[in-house]
Amino acid sequence: MIKRRLMAPFLFCEPGGFSQTGQPLNYPLSPLRHKDMNIHRINPCKRWSDITVFNGIAHFVEVPECDLSLGIQEQTRQVMAQAEEALAKIGSDKGRLLSVTIYLTDFANLPAFNAVWDDWFPEGTAPSRACVKAELANPGYLVEMAFVAAAGEEYQG
Repeated sequence: MIKRRLMAPFLFCEPGGFSQTGQPLNYPLSPLRHKDMNIHRINPCKRWSDITVFNGIAHFVEVPECDLSLGIQEQTRQVMAQAEEALAKIGSDKGRLLSVTIYLTDFANLPAFNAVWDDWFPEGTAPSRACVKAELANPGYLVEMAFVAAAGEEYQG
């Protein structure tokens, strides 16, 4: 009787996994465990890093750093301007965004948010996105956005 391993063995075994017959395989180290891969943390502190880059993919979150009495469109423009600054720090730009998760406190703001979003991207360059209704850490925030982007060459490994 052949015992099957349910999980991909190369993710958990060094240097390899096991065949269906239980024989060891000599896979190279998985990229998830490769010792030469660097994680770049930009402006790290105890609680978070402004940007984290691994294997050329950057992750960062922006909240409005402006007068929080401003409406959804102004807060969204501020978040997008901050995102462009963050992207520049990693040799990237908004055309290299892969995905954005948008957190809104009120879906009544979605049409106004979408108007700013649509103006920000040239036709055909918008990334995939998800939009979630959420209670944010500061009651003055109307929007928070989590970005995933392809970083510049300096961060490709």
